[in-house]
Amino acid sequence: MKRVLLVAAILCTVVIIWIVLASRRPSPQQTVQADSKARYVDGVITDSEGLPVSGARLNVMFAGHGSCVSDRKGRFRFSWSTGAVQSDEQVYVLARQTKRNLAAAVVLKPETTELDIKLRPAVSIAGIIADKTGKALRGAKAHVLFWSGKYGTMLSETDVKTNRNGRFNITMIPYGHKCTVVTEADGYGRETIDVFTDDSVDGRLDVGTIKLRLADKKVAGVVYDANDLPVQNVEISAYGDGQPLRRGIMTDAQGRFVVEGVCEGMIQIYAHARDRSPLEYGHTAAEAGATDVRIVLEKSSSPSLSPPEQAPSLIGKILPELNSIEIDFNFDLADERMVLACFFDIQQRPSRNTLLRLTKQAEELKLKGVTIVAVQAVKVDENTLNEWLKENNVPFTIGTIRDNEEQVRFNWGVKSLPWLILTDKKHIVVAEGFSINELDEKIVR
Repeated sequence: MKRVLLVAAILCTVVIIWIVLASRRPSPQQTVQADSKARYVDGVITDSEGLPVSGARLNVMFAGHGSCVSDRKGRFRFSWSTGAVQSDEQVYVLARQTKRNLAAAVVLKPETTELDIKLRPAVSIAGIIADKTGKALRGAKAHVLFWSGKYGTMLSETDVKTNRNGRFNITMIPYGHKCTVVTEADGYGRETIDVFTDDSVDGRLDVGTIKLRLADKKVAGVVYDANDLPVQNVEISAYGDGQPLRRGIMTDAQGRFVVEGVCEGMIQIYAHARDRSPLEYGHTAAEAGATDVRIVLEKSSSPSLSPPEQAPSLIGKILPELNSIEIDFNFDLADERMVLACFFDIQQRPSRNTLLRLTKQAEELKLKGVTIVAVQAVKVDENTLNEWLKENNVPFTIGTIRDNEEQVRFNWGVKSLPWLILTDKKHIVVAEGFSINELDEKIVR
């Protein structure tokens, strides 16, 4: 009897201790942060019919580390740090329920304390990665960046590899947002395609075949200081349109560096002497295969610590000249009319879809005072291009880039394809990089 009483007492003690400890622990559905600028947000997740969704995972993007999972009644609570937000940054909460293939991304403001989220069927992005000959690349990588203004972050669980047919399929992408598909493969370059998930059909967005260039070349050179002396332990980074991103290359005792595995064409090379005060950096552009690259370091209190991956914006600027673009068009023909420029690649499905939709809207846009001009921005068989344009009765002027494609696209601020640019009647750029679904709104503005 005494033994039974002793066992019962021990069990009671264990239960009491467990209850006390449990009461001190945060709920498994929330992440608590010790931050003076932490904010708590409570809410409920429902589906399109207004029913609660359990097991949905929420993540705060672009700020803090807020995350949680909704309970069986769809309720959630998380905390996040407003101190991590830049002044021009918009914070989103990404909510996804994998089992039911539901997703949503909603804006999170610093003053928000309650948030109701409605999920809808998620979008999947599919495509093929191949080399320049069209041969499928097995094991190539693809992932998705989610954009908010000029900031992008990789969506979790979107890093996938292609199968033996070069195909990839990235799921659980929220509808109604701009994303970038990033593709790369060992021994090849890197290509990106901007997509708008509201262009999906039945929840699927096919980007077609993405061709990567072979990265079988190298670039070598020497880094010098202002006194023309070689500098060791300088970090080298390299990037270019269609080129792989190379980082972490260090100069030797003689200031020499070698960037292996780059593609044919131009590549931007950046040098950062992080162990000098003030910091010193340098930059140059070189042709793949060059072995005599020279970079001279300069002092700066705020150097760029990483190579820019995007062309400069044209917003507020007049359209560039049509140099190096073979096209039967003169801006004088569009005097006092808005101009809609579309850079595309007929080999990509998103580009073809955009041209087809512009073809359907061409007459309506003409009546609204908009002149359309489109440019094939990548080298392609001329007969193939002309046959497709004729078959689909494309009514507006089409041009092609004659040479130096990368530089022309850079001059026009083209970050991916297709790329839309809209001007006012004075041909000053008022919008760029938007979805064709946003065109009417941009014209009204």
